[in-house]
Amino acid sequence: MIKIETLRVNNFRGIRSFEFKMDKKSFVVAGRNGTGKSGVIDALEFALTGSITRLTGSGSGGVSVKLHASHVDVAETPKDAWVEMTFTVVGTGSTHVLKRSVASPRKATLTPKTPESEAALNWMVQHPEFALTRREIVRFVLAEGKNRADGVADLLGLQRIGQVRAILVRVRNTDKRDSDSAKMSLTGRENILLSASGIETLDTKALLAVVNTNRIGLGLTPISDATPEEILLGVDSSASNHASSHNRSEWINGLSLLEASLEASHQNDLDGQLGQLVDDAAGRVDSAAFMTAVESDALLETALELFDGVECPVCTTTWIPGEFEAVITRKRAESTAAKETLAALKIRAGLLVTDFSDLRNKISRVLPIAEAVGHESTATKKQLEVILAAVNTLLSVDSPAELGALAALTKPNMEPMSSWLSELEMKVLALPLPSETDERKGRLRSISNALHEYTQQQQQASVLLEKSRRSSAACDIFDSSTSASLQQIFLDVQTKFALFYAAVNADDESKFSATLTPSGPGLDMNVDFYGRGEFPPGAYHSEGHQDAMGLCLYLALAQLTLGTGFTLCALDDVLMSIDSGHRRFVVSLLMKEFPNTQFVVTTHDEQWMRQMKSQGFVQGRNVLQFRTWSVGNGPVDWANYEPWDEIKTLLGTGQVKAAAGSLRSFLEHIGRECASNVAAPVPYRLDGQNTLGELFNSGIKALKDTIKKGKNSANSWGRPDVVAELDAWDSRIQTAAQEARQEEWAINAVVHFNEWENQTPAEFSLVAASWRSLIKEFSCSECEGLVKIAGDKDSLRCACTSVSVNLLHKP
Repeated sequence: MIKIETLRVNNFRGIRSFEFKMDKKSFVVAGRNGTGKSGVIDALEFALTGSITRLTGSGSGGVSVKLHASHVDVAETPKDAWVEMTFTVVGTGSTHVLKRSVASPRKATLTPKTPESEAALNWMVQHPEFALTRREIVRFVLAEGKNRADGVADLLGLQRIGQVRAILVRVRNTDKRDSDSAKMSLTGRENILLSASGIETLDTKALLAVVNTNRIGLGLTPISDATPEEILLGVDSSASNHASSHNRSEWINGLSLLEASLEASHQNDLDGQLGQLVDDAAGRVDSAAFMTAVESDALLETALELFDGVECPVCTTTWIPGEFEAVITRKRAESTAAKETLAALKIRAGLLVTDFSDLRNKISRVLPIAEAVGHESTATKKQLEVILAAVNTLLSVDSPAELGALAALTKPNMEPMSSWLSELEMKVLALPLPSETDERKGRLRSISNALHEYTQQQQQASVLLEKSRRSSAACDIFDSSTSASLQQIFLDVQTKFALFYAAVNADDESKFSATLTPSGPGLDMNVDFYGRGEFPPGAYHSEGHQDAMGLCLYLALAQLTLGTGFTLCALDDVLMSIDSGHRRFVVSLLMKEFPNTQFVVTTHDEQWMRQMKSQGFVQGRNVLQFRTWSVGNGPVDWANYEPWDEIKTLLGTGQVKAAAGSLRSFLEHIGRECASNVAAPVPYRLDGQNTLGELFNSGIKALKDTIKKGKNSANSWGRPDVVAELDAWDSRIQTAAQEARQEEWAINAVVHFNEWENQTPAEFSLVAASWRSLIKEFSCSECEGLVKIAGDKDSLRCACTSVSVNLLHKP
C-alpha cells in the first residue's frame, strides 16, 4: 500500500537524530550487535502503527511504548521523541508526511490528509505483521500448535477466528453446566413424583392408574390424560379445617427421605469432605506460586523458545549455559504438577455433586411442609442456599477462576438440621389422621403438585439441553467450517512455503515438502527431512534451517494473503543462523518473488550485506553501516564518519594507542569500500578478514589501472587536457601510496603490544596524515564520496559526477 521515501528519527529508542533516505527502494542497515539497528525497525513500526512489538505482548513485563519508546535522556519529555516518515501511496503516487510523537502515540499527523492516504495507513495498522524479527520466527516454526496458530492468525488477519471460537467455547461450557444442573434437578423432581404416586419408575400408564384409583375412590370419573389440572378435576380444592393433614402421609414420607439422606451424609462426612475440599482449594488460591504455575506453562514455553542461549528474554539476566533451560524445565514440571492437582480437585468435586444435589432436592421438598405447619427455619433456608451454591460450583472446576469460586464457598453445616427435622416430624405426626376421603384428596394434590413441578423442571431442562446442544453444534460447525476454509488456505501456503524453502536450500533440499494441518485451536506443522519422512521442524533440522523455514513460511503467508498490498516489509536480523552459502539464495528469492516489495533489512553480518549489494538487491546508497553506538550520541554510520577529529582529540591527550585503534578500524572499513568500488582483485579469505596491505595494494593498483584506461580513452578521443588531469591524479596517488606504505608499520606497532613502541603524538599524527592523503585520492573533492566504476564498466565517477572518467575508446 505504501513505500517509504525518508524516515527521520529524533530521540527515539537508542537513536538521537538520524535521517534514513530510502527512496522507495529496499534498504539495508548493517552493523555489529548493539549498534542500534533494531531501533530503525522500531521507528518504522511506531510511525505506522503507534506501537512497537518488542515493547508489547508476552514477556514485556512493565515495559510500554509510552514510558520506554523515548530515548532514555528525554524520557521525562516524550514530546521530544518523534518519528517522521515521508511515504508514497502505491497506485496513486501521491506523497505524504506522517509524524508521530511518543507523547501521544495513538495520534499521528498526516500531511496532506486524503482518503487514499488514510486508507493506506489504516491498512498498515491492520497489518502490523509487515515487520518480522528473529524472535517472531519461533511463532511459525518451533511453537506448539496453539501458539503457531496465533502467529499465523496474526499474519492472516484471522485473530477474530480465535476470538469467536473462544466465545463459542465459553458459551458451550456454560450451557452444558446449566443443562447438567437442570438435569440433576429434574432427577430430584422425578424422585418426589415417584414418592408421591408410590410407583417405582416413571411411567405414564402406571401414574394414570394410581390417579384414577384415588379418583374412583372419591366417586369421580377417571381421566385419560394425567396432567396436573386433570388430576384435580372435580376435587374440592378449597381449604378446610384439615387441609394441612391431607398430605400427612406424603409429608411423613418426604421427611423420612430427608432424614435418611442426612444420616448418610453424616456417616460419609459430607460436610467434612466439602469443607476439606474448600480448604484445599483456598490453600491453592492463596499460593501465588501455585496459581502462577497453573497458568504459566505457555509463558514458560515461549520463554524457552525466545531464549538466545545467553540472556533471559524477559529480564535480560545473563545465564550460564544450561542453567536457564534447567530452571524452565523445573518450572514446567511445577506447572504440570499444579495442573494435575487442579484435575484431582475437580475429580473430588465431581464425586460430591450427586450427594449435594440429592440433599438440595429433598430439602426443597421439605421446606413447604415446614411452612404449612408453621415450623419455618431461616437457618435451614440458608443451608439450602449454601448447598445450591455448592452444587453449581462443584459442577465445573477447570480453571483458576473456578477454583477461586470453590475456595470462596461457605461451608455447609447440616448438624442443626437433624434436630429441626425431628421437631418438624413431631408436628406432622401430631396432625389429626385424615379420613379416607381426605387421604385420597391429599394424595391427588401431592401427585398434581409433584407432576406440575416435574413438568416445569422438565421443560426447563429441555430448553437448557437444546440450548447446550445448539451451542455445542455451533462450536462443531464453526470448527469444521473454519477448518475446511483454513485447510485450503494452508494447502496453498504449504505449497508456496515448500517452494520457497527448496529455493533457499536448492543445494541439499530441493525436494522439500511440508504439511500444515489445522487442529482445533492449533496448527500442526510437519516438514520433510531429506526424504526420511515428515517431522516437526524442531525434531531434526538445525537452527539455521529452522530460521529459513520461519522466513519462508512468513513470506509465503504474506504473498498469498496480502497480495499486492505487500509493498513494505521489515526484516530485523532474521537470518542470523542461516549459513552464508544459503543467504545468497535468500536474496535471489526476494528479488524473484517480491520485485514490488520494499524491504528494510537489518543485519549484523557484513558478508550478507555485501551479497545483497553484489546481487543488486540494494544499491550502494541504500546501504547504511553503523560503526558504533553510544547512549549520548546514538548510532554513528561509516558513511558520515571520519576519524580525523577523533584522532586529533586522542593525540591531544596523549592516547596514541587509542588513536591508532581508531585509524586502523576506519582503514579496514574504507579499504574494503575502496577496493570494491574499483573492482580490485583482493585475495580471497574464508573469514573475509583481509589485511590493510592486501586491500590497499590491490585497490591502488586497480585505481591506477583504471586511470590508465581513462587516459587511453581520452587519447583516442583527442582530449589532451583530460590526459593531463589524469596524469596528475596518477602522480598524486603514487606519492600518497608511497608515504602511506612507509607508515603502515606504525599502526600495527601501536595497536599491538611492543616493548620498544614509544611513538609520540606528533609522530603518529604524521602517520594519520599520510593515510588521509591516500584516501582523498579515492574520493571526490566536491561531494567527498568515493569514486566507483559505474555502468557496464564504462566510466569511473563519483555520486555528484564531478569526477567522471570515460573508459570507452573511440570506435
